[in-house]
Amino acid sequence: MSCLLKFLKATRLNMKIEANLRTICISLFMINIVFWLGIFVYFSFVRFAAKEEYLIMKILLLGEPLIFGIGLIGYLKKYKLVYLFTLLFLLGNAILSMTDEVGMYDWISLVLSVSLLVVLFVQRKEMLNKSGQ
Repeated sequence: MSCLLKFLKATRLNMKIEANLRTICISLFMINIVFWLGIFVYFSFVRFAAKEEYLIMKILLLGEPLIFGIGLIGYLKKYKLVYLFTLLFLLGNAILSMTDEVGMYDWISLVLSVSLLVVLFVQRKEMLNKSGQ
């Protein structure tokens, strides 16, 4: 009987940890989306508002929250391919944050990317075993 109780307590604890990791992961996705939308708005409409030569940069900055949105949808639906793409994207994002002149936005991006990467990596068994597609 005591083994059964220990098993039930451990199962409930694991379920709570998985639920908390899921909440943290969704929150980090949302924080990344809001952060990159804010960066896009700032650089597009304030800092480089009248400069057409920065059009490519503005498009890439808009692509960041779109990719994080796709990653969030893939995470919620447990799509294996989107999960793997998101891991690669976050790794690339973290590396690229450190390759240029590192400023405040780069450090914030690095912390957000690495945090989400770690949480997603911790959940790899769940994501790769119970995937939607």
